[in-house]
Amino acid sequence: MSGEAKPKKTVNMEVIKRLAKPVVHKENKDIYKDCSFSPKLCQKSLDITAGREKFHDRIDADLKKYKQAMDKRKNPKPKFSFIPAINHDAEAYQKLAGKGDFMARTKNDLETRKKKSKALEDEAIAGYTFKPSITQSPKVDVTLNFL
Repeated sequence: MSGEAKPKKTVNMEVIKRLAKPVVHKENKDIYKDCSFSPKLCQKSLDITAGREKFHDRIDADLKKYKQAMDKRKNPKPKFSFIPAINHDAEAYQKLAGKGDFMARTKNDLETRKKKSKALEDEAIAGYTFKPSITQSPKVDVTLNFL
């Protein structure tokens, strides 16, 4: 591809002739010399639009608003603007680095909490000396008489 020569851009002769012609400005025609009508806006319209900015300024403002809206779409703001800086020191990361991944640590923590709560419950129950024998069958034989 690099060996192939690109075709040169050439201009058609008709285009050159057309561009070489001198521009002829037409003179005003005499048919309109007797017309008295000249278009203009009414005074009420001029009063209403007197306080507005110039047309090009308004269009520029609209274009800026449109560009800002498109930029917002391209770069959306985060849902929450406040990001607290919690545990961003190296010591905390080093302390947790040797303990395994987060799920394993939480599993171990849950197991130790369950063991500790079971030990506390057993210790509280040990203070009570009365132990009911609910699981044993009654020694009384019950018989019912029907009609």
